[in-house]
Amino acid sequence: IEKELEIPVCSQTLSFESQVIFDNQQMSLLYFQDGDILTVEFTTQADLKEVHEILESMKLIVKFLESNFQEFFDNTISQVTDSKIQTLIKPSLIESLVDKYFHSRDLDRGTANRLYFVHNGGIETTFMIHKLLSDIPWTSLLIEMQYLEYSILRVLIKLSVTIGVRCLLLQNPNCINQLSRSVIRWQIYPYQKVEAPYNQRAAIRGSRA
Repeated sequence: IEKELEIPVCSQTLSFESQVIFDNQQMSLLYFQDGDILTVEFTTQADLKEVHEILESMKLIVKFLESNFQEFFDNTISQVTDSKIQTLIKPSLIESLVDKYFHSRDLDRGTANRLYFVHNGGIETTFMIHKLLSDIPWTSLLIEMQYLEYSILRVLIKLSVTIGVRCLLLQNPNCINQLSRSVIRWQIYPYQKVEAPYNQRAAIRGSRA
């Protein structure tokens, strides 16, 4: 139902012959047979395909940062790694979560998008990207990755307006220190465009303050 109709599981209420079906109930115990009809009640649909694709790209970023962390930390980024950065890291795509999908004109739709993101590991993935980036010295980050840290911070701030998300974030040790350190060290202008080949960009890390 979630995939076909783009209705988050958490926004669905299923019933069979006027009886509400709960998550822990087995269909066989309800005598549900082929040809019977389930009723689905929901408040709104969501942009699940788009949000899912962004979330999957963020999970790939986590793997990329983890596998190349020492290279970033030591400021020894190879051209191969740099080319992967250009392909994989797209901060504007992540920012669309805040600007388009979480902040929809349809308030219910925006809420449904946020719920889907959170219930599918979005908070954990976003926080992990932020942790990996914030553990790397600021001047060792290419400007695309500085911009990525800014974008990730925006997502965390947007989601943390709810108490449940704040509680989830605070389960991580040193969460407050990590986020506050990121706010203090962030220095670039978010929409500044950089056009330079690899060898030039490598020479201007941290110079866009």
